[in-house]
Amino acid sequence: MKYTLEFKLENGNKLFLEKGALSHIIKSHGKDFERSFGIKNNQIAALLSDTISKGKLIFSNYHESNDIVGYRSKYYYQGQYVIGYGIAENGYIETAYPRKYRGGNK
Repeated sequence: MKYTLEFKLENGNKLFLEKGALSHIIKSHGKDFERSFGIKNNQIAALLSDTISKGKLIFSNYHESNDIVGYRSKYYYQGQYVIGYGIAENGYIETAYPRKYRGGNK
């Protein structure tokens, strides 16, 4: 399997999370998820899935930097989680990390 998870968005588009990207998220941001939301490493994939498939997109911005092209997006979920995502143009999630909710756009 090339990717761990496939997410279907409301508009019919799909996002993908490869095993390597999930490993990066856990290694780089696992402690942040636990500190911010009480989410353990083995729960991160399910949280990312739920946030994208059931949450609300509150921010998305096209981004180009150092030959990397994609989107910076934030999703709000269940009144308590805001997850920032780095998503490549081809729909592959590159990273995800907890963010503080600053109000508005629920």
